[in-house]
Amino acid sequence: MIAADTSPVRLTVMKDNGRAILTGMASGLYLLGIELTLNRRLYGSSSDARQMFFEAIDGLGCKNVDLA
Repeated sequence: MIAADTSPVRLTVMKDNGRAILTGMASGLYLLGIELTLNRRLYGSSSDARQMFFEAIDGLGCKNVDLA
């Protein structure tokens, strides 16, 4: 069984000799019990959490998936 989490993030980057703050979404899949990260990605702030979840599941190559 896995758990999914999507959270908004703010990243500070150097841009044109100054700092800029970029917003985005961090998405991750975790194996329950031992808290092992199976997948993690950063997305743009306008990304849909549901789409992020299905992309991560697809990336695992699972053939049989039950969603609850």
